Parts: sequence; C-alpha cells; structure tokens
Amino acid sequence: MELFLIVDTVNKINRLLEGDIEIGTVEAVGTNDQAYAELDGQYPNWTLNLGLPRGLQGEASTVPGPKGDQGEKGDKGDTGDPSYVPGPQGNQGWAPMLAVVSDGNRRVLQIWDWTGGAGPKPSTTNQFIGPTGIVGDAASAVDVRGSQGLQGIQGIQGNQGNTGSQGNAGWTPVMAVVSDGTRRVLQITDWVGGAGTKPSTTNQFVGPTGIVSSAASAVDVRGDQGIQGIQGIQGDKGWAPILAAVSDGARRVHQIVDWTGGAGTKPSTTNQFIGPTGIVGSAAAAVDIRGAAGADGTNGTTGTNGTNGTNAASKFTSTTSRSIGTGSKQFDHSALSQALPVGSVVRVQSDAAPTTNYMVGVVTASTTISTTINVTQIFGSGTKTDWTGTISGFSGAANVLFGAVGSLPGPYPDGYITGEY
Repeated sequence: MELFLIVDTVNKINRLLEGDIEIGTVEAVGTNDQAYAELDGQYPNWTLNLGLPRGLQGEASTVPGPKGDQGEKGDKGDTGDPSYVPGPQGNQGWAPMLAVVSDGNRRVLQIWDWTGGAGPKPSTTNQFIGPTGIVGDAASAVDVRGSQGLQGIQGIQGNQGNTGSQGNAGWTPVMAVVSDGTRRVLQITDWVGGAGTKPSTTNQFVGPTGIVSSAASAVDVRGDQGIQGIQGIQGDKGWAPILAAVSDGARRVHQIVDWTGGAGTKPSTTNQFIGPTGIVGSAAAAVDIRGAAGADGTNGTTGTNGTNGTNAASKFTSTTSRSIGTGSKQFDHSALSQALPVGSVVRVQSDAAPTTNYMVGVVTASTTISTTINVTQIFGSGTKTDWTGTISGFSGAANVLFGAVGSLPGPYPDGYITGEY
C-alpha cells in the first residue's frame, strides 16, 4: 500500500527532534483523499494522529453471510453499470511507527514497525518518509528539521573567571648556529631557567613561526646576500711566504714556515700548505712538487774497488732540545768511537716522525760527544728532543721563496718560484 504524509508546518516537524512519540488516532479517509499526520501534545510527550486513505473496494465474497434485519426501503437509485461487480471488503490498513534517525547533518523519519493492520505486515527494511510517500533510502527522505533558523542575538558577556594559579617558570632555549649546506640556521642545544620537565633538544631548530624538527625547515639567519660594496682603500704591502719542502708519506709538498716582506699583521703559518689554486689547510690537499717519476736510466759501468778506509762513526742519538730551522745547530750525544768527519752531510731526524720532521746540513765541528751542523734544509716544524743523526746526502728539494701573497697559482708559471731545486 502507498502512504502519503502531510507535514503542516516546519515548526511541527522540528518538535520531533526530541522526546517520545506515541501513536494516537488512526482515521480511515476516502480512497482518493490525501493522507495526513498531526502532532499533538508538548515536549517531551507527543501524540501522532494519522489519516490514511481507505483501500479500494474488494471483490465480492462467494460465501453468503448471515441474513441481516430488513432495512428501511431506500430511494430508488440510478441505474448502474450492469458490468460492475463490487469486490470484497479489503483488510484494515497498517499504520507506520516512526523514529527520527540521523542522515549526516539531517534528521529523517524511518519506519521501524507497523501497527493496527490486518494481513501481511509491510516490510520495514530501508523504509523512510519522503516528500510524497515512502522511499527506499535515507538520502531521499525529508529532513524533518527544516532549514536552519536565523542567527540568534548574542548573549551578554559573562563575568570574568577567577585568576588561575601561577604556572611553572618557562624554559629559555640555548641556541647554536649550525650549517645546513650553504645556509646557517639556529639549533636548540639546551634549555635554561625553567621549572618542571626540561623540553627535548633532539632535532629542535628555529623556524619562521616557531620550533621546527629539521634544519631544512629552519630559517637561514644570514639573510639574503647584500649588494656589492664599494672598493676599499689600498691595503698594506702583501707578505711573501717562505716555503719548506716537507714529506706527506711518499709525496713532497710545500709548507709555509714563515712570511717576509709584508706590512701589518703577519699571516699564520699553522697548517699552511700550497695547493693547486692557493693555500690549503692540510698536507693531504697540497700539490706534490716532485711530479711523476721519470723513466729509469741505463746502468753505468762498474767502477774499480777503492782501498779500504778506516772505520769511522756514522750515527749518533741526542736528547738536546732543538727547533727545526736553518742555521748552526749543536747536538750533544753519547761518546762515539770517532767524531763524525767535518764536511760530511748529516740528516738529523725526530724519531717520533722521521719522515716528516728532519733537518739536513754539513758538519762544521765535531767531537766524540758533540756534533755541530750548519742546517740548510728543513722538513716539518716544531721543537724536538728525540734526534737521530746519520751521515746522508742532501734531499732532492730545498727551501724556496714565493712572490707576494695573493692567489697562489698552480701549476706555477715560469719565473714565479725563486730558489733552487
């Protein structure tokens, strides 16, 4: 059977939102009349009165009923259609029992049961009240709340609440400037001055609006690069480096051991080496000045054996404190069988780093307990007390002087380096 629901006004429908709904009267109206629903009572007790269309006349029964009393004679009716046969009386109709359910922000009526009818009870599966009758889903049902009303007038402001208790002292971040590629950002390394649990410092950086968890999201504290400044006044005369050839494993590189000829503050000599395009901070980054090894030459003819000479001392050890540098250096040592020959070339090396820190020179004076050397080649730097002197030869590279300090080119052009190799 088909059910039609009439909603008198939006205000009546809104009253369905809360409270209990009880079925009141169920009235049968004409077959062609419109169904209706009326809501009576007041919150929270509502009574729903329904008017339902009467069913069509059923087929006539084939079983005669008991004879009734003789009625009064009525007026003669119009001649009827001889082909019309009245049907039997239909069953009493079913009245729906409704519940207000949610459909998102909407409220709709769902049939959860039927009452008062005869014969098979209609289904309650997905039965909702639509604009003209029963529909099969909540989306097609009527929103019984109607459209939203106008904004109400704002209420008066309430009294100010009581003052809350004093909170713990806040923590102040301790920050450090760290690198993020070419950017510089602030990282939180500690917190001071607060009470209670200290905040974390793990991956805490300063972003544009607060703390962020990665350096990539942090603010570059250096800002944009400024415009080119005007050229400054002429500076002091530049310093020229004094170089020493020092060992870096199997390589030989130039180390700056002093500066000469300049004005103003003398540059540092700490870890200053000559690289391919200028000064570098480590021997590993410096240029190997010896270049690639040449091809081996052919062996010469074997000379005649010389006459046997007398045994002479060729080595000494000394704990005399001496700094690596050129000039006359005296080394006291344990007694030797013979003094080292004057004029012989001696290499004096630090036992802690014999391939890095050593000096080469010519013996100018010697006894069995003391040897004086005129040092002309130096390698490395520092003051040492663990010396071993051995008769040797001059190393293949000597100290040289560069020109004025600037951008030291490499490879070096002809005439740029003065001195001997």
